[in-house]
Amino acid sequence: MTLEEKIKNLQITLADGTVGSLVYLSGRLGNTEYSCEPVLLPFKLEYTQYPYVLEAPEGLNNPVYDWSKSQWVEQDKEALGYRLSQAEEKLSTLNTQSEKHETENTETQSALDKIQQSQLQMTQLLSQILASKGGAQ
Repeated sequence: MTLEEKIKNLQITLADGTVGSLVYLSGRLGNTEYSCEPVLLPFKLEYTQYPYVLEAPEGLNNPVYDWSKSQWVEQDKEALGYRLSQAEEKLSTLNTQSEKHETENTETQSALDKIQQSQLQMTQLLSQILASKGGAQ
């Protein structure tokens, strides 16, 4: 039975009015080590406490709870490799976008410099025209 099927069965049990908590067993209990085993406790658990985790792992193929960081982490090497590959692709895309924005920024700055130079030339010409009209009177 898959993890999703186990969780669904336990949620149905809780929906029938059973008092308890759906938790995820992650850690050592007795002589057995668990990564992420959904279990139904016969009492209401108010907060995560070793080895029971209230928060469901989401988006992970083979989760295990990292108690030092208080979060679920992936332990499946294939999934980690895939996520690393996705991160590298995203980083490459961001680098390309950054270079494009840098080029656009340089072009925009150049255009603004040209506009500023044109305005300066117009101001000088207007000053000369006004000076020559003022001197002619």
